Amino acid sequence: MLAVAHSVAMLFAARIVDGLSGGNISTARAYVADITEPKDRARAYGIIGAALGKFVFDALGIADFRVRGFALGVAAHGIGTARAFQVNAEAGAFAGLAFGLQGALAAFLFPAIYFALRHFM
Repeated sequence: MLAVAHSVAMLFAARIVDGLSGGNISTARAYVADITEPKDRARAYGIIGAALGKFVFDALGIADFRVRGFALGVAAHGIGTARAFQVNAEAGAFAGLAFGLQGALAAFLFPAIYFALRHFM
């Protein structure tokens, strides 16, 4: 909402919505971190993203399966991608694309940024 705000009132509304909704996922992730073993934690986070994705997309009015799939691929990783394929083939394809792009960025771009920033510190 911040990116499309055209007034100060919209900025305040965006912050209120963020404050009300942000705590819920943070609490859920903290709970999952407490009850799962470290080796199972990434899978549990993916399940949260895959489970809540539909409700978030519906609430935001996002119906395009390409957008839904891409978001699930980035946010919920492998489990989100699998869920996207169950819902729609096009959503699954875009989830896989996002998952792969995220992996490529993590493997190549982030180390380069790290070494560049380390040079200045």
